[in-house]
Amino acid sequence: MQSPEELEVTQRVREIIDELKARRGYTKKRVCDLLGIGQSTLDDYLNGKSSFKLDTLIKLSQISRLSLSEIVEGTRDYDRQLQTSQEFKLKEIARKGAELSIIILIAMSSGVYYLSLYVVMLAGIYFLSKKSRSSQFITLLIIISTIIEIGLTIPYHLFMRDYSGYTQGNVIFPIHLTMDIVTLISIWSYQTLACYFYKSRPLTVKLNLFEKCYIHAPMMSLYFVFCFVDLAAIVENQIRNLERLGIDESFASQFYHWQFIYDYYASIKVALICCTVFLLISNLSILKATQKHAVS
Repeated sequence: MQSPEELEVTQRVREIIDELKARRGYTKKRVCDLLGIGQSTLDDYLNGKSSFKLDTLIKLSQISRLSLSEIVEGTRDYDRQLQTSQEFKLKEIARKGAELSIIILIAMSSGVYYLSLYVVMLAGIYFLSKKSRSSQFITLLIIISTIIEIGLTIPYHLFMRDYSGYTQGNVIFPIHLTMDIVTLISIWSYQTLACYFYKSRPLTVKLNLFEKCYIHAPMMSLYFVFCFVDLAAIVENQIRNLERLGIDESFASQFYHWQFIYDYYASIKVALICCTVFLLISNLSILKATQKHAVS
């Protein structure tokens, strides 16, 4: 027999199964197949004759796309099982660490806000890079692409918060990927773009563009990683929602837990942005040291 806490879980599971039947057209047999149990076993669970196994609840969370805490809310016995689960502990530590890193690094949670802060920092670096036209122009290219990226993502942040995660991902990830590819190509061809941009400037200014640029190759490598993360997010979003692409849900359900990039996308991008800022600031230090050495 089930304890009072377990009966609460049973009631919650019954509601979830009813919702799966209503929204997705699942039959009882279909639900049992996805949970990996027999129909009689499910009846025993729902009638309170036996207690749910943790593995069954994990599968139900993957199918319904609810967290385990939402399913077993208020059940102390299952809470203890979850707390002792090493996987659960590691995931919680990683999640809290990621959230803390965002707070410390940018003190903002919205993508528009941290990109705006990124532009402000880049603007400061731009004005400090007057001694190196090449570094300054690369910084300018990143500023321009980031401003465009902010403009493209504003409608998403204003109007798409109530859409499903799948739909949101289909909009926001391609935007970031497109702009990161544009930035990567711009950095790669910065000398050509700079010559066009500075075509009315004196020859000495143009010659300065062809001096050694310490950040060109590292910045290209960094933005290649930006593009890889964006592409991985797009691919993961599709794999996690294969049933929307017409794939049988019994096969698609095994990929429901593929959400690492989805969960930590903002944290990864913030870390890459911090690397970009660090690289640009380091370049300023190198330029300053080089100038001092030349003077001495």
